[in-house]
Amino acid sequence: MALLLPVAERDVVEAQILVGLLYYRGSETVSPDYTKAFAWFQRAAKQNHPGAQYNLAVLYADGTGVAQNYAEAAKWYQIAAEAGYSDAMVNLAYLYKNGLGVSQDNEQALKLYREAAELKNRMAFAGLGDMYAKGLGVPKDPSEALKYYRLAVEHGILRIAGVLGYAYETGTSGVAQDYVEAYKWYTIGEREIENASLLTAQPGFAPEGAQLLSLLISRKYEVLKGIMTAEEIVEGEERARQWRPSAP
Repeated sequence: MALLLPVAERDVVEAQILVGLLYYRGSETVSPDYTKAFAWFQRAAKQNHPGAQYNLAVLYADGTGVAQNYAEAAKWYQIAAEAGYSDAMVNLAYLYKNGLGVSQDNEQALKLYREAAELKNRMAFAGLGDMYAKGLGVPKDPSEALKYYRLAVEHGILRIAGVLGYAYETGTSGVAQDYVEAYKWYTIGEREIENASLLTAQPGFAPEGAQLLSLLISRKYEVLKGIMTAEEIVEGEERARQWRPSAP
């Protein structure tokens, strides 16, 4: 930090962001200080750095290091989104979907999710799945929702794998009933239950957190194990073991 601070003070934007991150996360030598993190992100954001603008918006949205202010968060997300920062698009879509700091507007949320999805943002895929599943800004379409949920899982959002499992268990959302495939997806989703830090709801994350996921995964034990053969269960576990996300 002793070497980094003078560089940041000279308005080198990358250094300012690093200082902000050090104060935000803390380290062996730096205690977390959210107020200082906010101040450094603000300085960097004013130099038109999209990443800093996004970080500043997150702090406004969370009320971290500054009073919570969704309108300010939306303003900075908008600026970063206009610069092509896809995470800002996703979080701004969340604000529009929920009417936080902006007028509630499902069509605008949908537009932003689509723009971010074109940039392969994995949370945008989950957000689009949610919009189609609930009929927000578009006619309700379970098959289209499942398509986007699958894309989210393929890009590493494993905590919604249980939604795929339920579709295959029940033969809904445009897929044929397949207990082995359902067991596979429930098993993949179950991996996330073992890591509670990954179950925190995030802007753009469609299912409503760990409680829903736990409910879906419990079906693997309460329903599927009662109707599947031992061989089918082994096959489902093997499919889950071999599965890997197909996209980074």
